[in-house]
Amino acid sequence: MKRDIKQTRNGHLTPRQLAILNLMKLGMSDRAIALELGVTPGAVANRISHGVLPRLGAVNRAHAVYLGMKLGFVS
Repeated sequence: MKRDIKQTRNGHLTPRQLAILNLMKLGMSDRAIALELGVTPGAVANRISHGVLPRLGAVNRAHAVYLGMKLGFVS
């Protein structure tokens, strides 16, 4: 099974990271994202801080959303 992975400046975003990025765009908290995806808030925070932010080269959540929009990962 081939995974849908998007190329970034510093690596790839997995489908789960893309889902989190899209929910971040809506202004959702880690807790709200966790409820939506059926995971723990800690898992969401971990995916953001160790996955989404470094792979986009972002310094914070707002910057990640901006870069995600600029790169066409979120609309």
